[in-house]
Amino acid sequence: ESVKLPFLATRELKARHALLHTIALDKNYIDLTTDSIIAPAVRHYTRRGTPDARFKTLYYLGRIRQNAGDNDAALDCFIKASAFASEETDTLSLARCYSAQGLLYSDSYDYEHAIEANRKAAELFLAAGNVNSYVNNILKIADCYWNLGSFDKTMDYVELVGSYKKSLSVRVLSTYYSVKLKVEIELKEDFPSTLDEYLKYVSPQYINWIIVSSAYRNLNLYAEAENAISNYSLYNHSAENDKNYYASMTQLYESMGNYEESVRF
Repeated sequence: ESVKLPFLATRELKARHALLHTIALDKNYIDLTTDSIIAPAVRHYTRRGTPDARFKTLYYLGRIRQNAGDNDAALDCFIKASAFASEETDTLSLARCYSAQGLLYSDSYDYEHAIEANRKAAELFLAAGNVNSYVNNILKIADCYWNLGSFDKTMDYVELVGSYKKSLSVRVLSTYYSVKLKVEIELKEDFPSTLDEYLKYVSPQYINWIIVSSAYRNLNLYAEAENAISNYSLYNHSAENDKNYYASMTQLYESMGNYEESVRF
């Protein structure tokens, strides 16, 4: 035993240092794409260690896999990590783990699992007092129902967070208005008031001008719709490579009866 203990202590220290180093880099927005730094922690905590250490190791390994573009491996890590959640596990960390699962499920069009993961994340964020993240995950659920064609359910979740509007960051507030606006257009509800609020309370650089253009188009305000598309191009440098931009231009010119121009897009 006297021979083994120092060796085990050394492995534990190496594993702990590797995990803390990885966490520090992630918190400083340094996106690792290889597991070279976290490897000692993975080797050690895969088979032993506290549930919290195993949770953190798998979660941050998942982040690395996600950064590297290996979404299947990332999702597998996040699912395994959540299974090790315990009373020691920080609420926000677990919430982020479920939120990451929700994103990856959505990316693979598995909206049912995405809804469940985002719901768990939302509950945890709210319990931790993080209103912006709570609302963001609720809106992700709404978007999942939108993709499933359940527009009434989409609106149910949008309305669920309406009372938090004054507490939201400008980015989350923009997401709230854009989701609310597009579903009101689809349900043919009275959306001009939502459009007016969106333009009044959100700075231009954060507005989803594609949705705004669609709203104006549905009101037969074509000049305003065209101006909104121009704003999208102005505030989004990647607009020329965005299929939504070209689809919106096509729809706009078709609505105006300018089929010759629509063909260009």
